[in-house]
This record gives sequence, structure tokens and C-alpha cells, in this order.
Amino acid sequence: MGHGSLAYCLGQHGVPSAPGPMTGPPPGVDPATWEAAMRECSSLAPGPDAPTDP
Repeated sequence: MGHGSLAYCLGQHGVPSAPGPMTGPPPGVDPATWEAAMRECSSLAPGPDAPTDP
């Protein structure tokens, strides 16, 4: 996926993009809408680096 895929997905689920990193719903977004969008878009969210073998 390209840069901004998470933001695009969230936008498609009713969460407008907010400046800076999002750690919760942006102002004016219902928490239930935020939770539903995050469930739908979670595969696009950045995560921890994969462990490497020594």
C-alpha cells in the first residue's frame, strides 16, 4: 500500500484526516465511528518492526 493508505481508509469510513499522528478520534468524530473505522483499516496501520533472527 502507498503512503497515506491508512488515512484514506479512515476517510472512507467517516474519519477525516487530522494534522499529525492520530492516537484517538479527531475533534468532532464520534468514538464509535473511530472504533469502527480503526477495525476496518487496522491492516493498514503501522505496527512494530518484525523480529529478526540473530
